[in-house]
Order: sequence, then structure tokens, then C-alpha cells
Amino acid sequence: AGHHADELLELAAATGFGVRFTKKGERVFATVLGTPAAGPMRLTGLEGHAVGGVRLAGGDALAAGTALDFERQGEALVIEVPRLAESQAHAFELRP
Repeated sequence: AGHHADELLELAAATGFGVRFTKKGERVFATVLGTPAAGPMRLTGLEGHAVGGVRLAGGDALAAGTALDFERQGEALVIEVPRLAESQAHAFELRP
């Protein structure tokens, strides 16, 4: 089962890592390639996407499901990333 073109979002992120965005229903998943450093991670390109909650969805099995603090700063979404185990990618679920 593939994704429809309108469900795949290619958005810019100022994280120092490659980021891929996928939309599933009302949720957006931000997959960060590599392991971001602990602290604030700034994602841009999410204008028009309401975010009411952020949780770690994958990459660090021990932290998966953890709700994360976040805030909007203008057009950017800033997520407070905990210290994560090294992984090729980490997924963040952005819920409306």
C-alpha cells in the first residue's frame, strides 16, 4: 500500500539532519535522519498544520511513546528533544 502524493509532505527543517514528513490522517510524522542532540529542535514548513501534541514514535525503543514538550515560535515548531539512543532515524508524531 503506497501513499498518495497529497499525503507525503517534503518540508524544510533547520535541525542539521535530513527530515522527512509523512501525513497519515490528521497526524504528521516527522522522521529525523540520524540522532538529534538533546535540547530544542526547530522544525519549519508546518504552517497550516495544527499541533496539539508531540510524542516520540520510533527510533529509541525505550523512549517510544514519550510525550514531548513543544511550542510554536512564529512559523516554526520547536520540540524539546530528550537524550536519545543512537539510531539511523527517529520519528516524532505531531498530533492535532
